[in-house]
Amino acid sequence: MLTSVDFMTTVTPTILDLKASMDMGPGTFKLMLWYDNEWSYSAQCLRVMAHMYKTNAAAKRAMTGRVSPKILSPASSYINLATYKQPRACDLKPELSLREVNVGGKNVVARFDFNVPVDNGTVVDDFRVRAALPSINHMLAQNPNRIVLVCHFGRPKGVDKNNSVEFLAPIIKSLLGKEVTFIPDGVSSKTVDFLKSREAADEGAGYVYLLENIRFHEGETKYAAGSGLSTLYKQLGNTHVADCFGCVHRKHMSIVESVDGYGFLIEEEVKAIGDLLRTNGKRILGIMGGAKIADKQPMIDCLCKMPNTKIFVGGGLTRGWKEKFPQTPLNVILSRDAYGATDLKAPASYLPDILNNGGGGFDVGPQGMRDLIAEIDQADVIFWNGCLGVIEDPRYRVGSAMIVDYLLAQTGKKVIIGGGETASLFVGKDEPHVYLSTGGGALLAHIQSCVMDKETLPGLAVFEN
Repeated sequence: MLTSVDFMTTVTPTILDLKASMDMGPGTFKLMLWYDNEWSYSAQCLRVMAHMYKTNAAAKRAMTGRVSPKILSPASSYINLATYKQPRACDLKPELSLREVNVGGKNVVARFDFNVPVDNGTVVDDFRVRAALPSINHMLAQNPNRIVLVCHFGRPKGVDKNNSVEFLAPIIKSLLGKEVTFIPDGVSSKTVDFLKSREAADEGAGYVYLLENIRFHEGETKYAAGSGLSTLYKQLGNTHVADCFGCVHRKHMSIVESVDGYGFLIEEEVKAIGDLLRTNGKRILGIMGGAKIADKQPMIDCLCKMPNTKIFVGGGLTRGWKEKFPQTPLNVILSRDAYGATDLKAPASYLPDILNNGGGGFDVGPQGMRDLIAEIDQADVIFWNGCLGVIEDPRYRVGSAMIVDYLLAQTGKKVIIGGGETASLFVGKDEPHVYLSTGGGALLAHIQSCVMDKETLPGLAVFEN
């Protein structure tokens, strides 16, 4: 027998009991719905309050013709727009797009980012593999001889079978609905000879091969043009394509060596970031979470320089904030309250002033949630990077999960999710106004390079105009 405690963190209004429901005949069903769920009831109360706030704010705007300064004080009020320099655009050569590259009858080598999260031998999220499917399927539709998939997994120092990518072969096979042959010898003369022996069988057949972890070779990360490794790599095929956006901030051999075109993922990622950076008067909201301020500080610095931009900071970033930012920038809203404890093993409690009291704030508090929802309502483009809590613990997943639901409902806005754990919250919840990046560190580095007018990332520079 199940009770409400069995449905903790369930935020749906009702729960359908399939075993108690019945088919009563043509077009007639008896459905048994349970409402006795205190957690869900609390979630509905919060949703109602958010809806009331949004409705009242809209009514106030209609009556006054303006937005309360307490709700929105845009960064443009203290950034000199006359001297503001628009971020440098990253314009990729259109003729190098996979849409223009003909791979029919070719031996294709395609570099992807399949560095998926794994827990105790189980793939937690195959999103990065699925993100490559449009490019792979597009190439297969042109009837190439073969496609050799190249990727890395982990950060091995030389050959380490614990980091073999062989486990990905059945996953890719399942997603493609096509046989995938694993090549255990990586970039080697043995692999070159094997592929040559397959020439007749592969001709026009579109066979798919998966190469062993490219980082087993030292020359991958310590790339030198014309090296023995790069010479062998070029012999694996006569057309080389890159679609590994999550790796473009690295000057690695397989990312920059003799590439003839870029895939759909790189194209979409660059466009999405362009939509974020080229504000054109749009109001931007950056939601920054996670645990390490050092990882997010460059991104916060970038957003602070953009007009019409607000930044909401939550999650573990608020701990130790004052040490990193003695003076909080004017367009930054800090989540002052939180749910948490001294450590994750202790019972959770409400912490009303996490900034001054310190301690373990492991999820955004109700005041922070109200502030964040108010900012989402006012924004045109929302960029979210880093969870608002320790989502591995159901007690501290609630705030992030509720913001996911709220963003999914914002169909009139553009929502960009900055990869990693944040993207995992949206798995299976596809909406056209929500873009899930695979970028992680590459995404943040790309934004930095554009806003700070730095050099284009190595994996994009090979395709830039």
